[in-house]
Amino acid sequence: MLDIPEAAEAFGAGIVMELKALLVDQGAANLRHDIAHGLLDDAAAWSYDALYMWWFCLRLVVRPLWDMTKVR
Repeated sequence: MLDIPEAAEAFGAGIVMELKALLVDQGAANLRHDIAHGLLDDAAAWSYDALYMWWFCLRLVVRPLWDMTKVR
């Protein structure tokens, strides 16, 4: 889904690049693979990659709300 052009149009190229690096690139965090195959143990769940993914998801939710408050 991240390879289709509409993803970059909807989220922007930077966010799509970060999502690919965190979730699907084998040379990077590849959290999707680890979670899907049960390879993420308790210690790995507190790794820098996992914490960054948590922060990234929070930013995706909170940033538009923050931007809406600045408009008024």
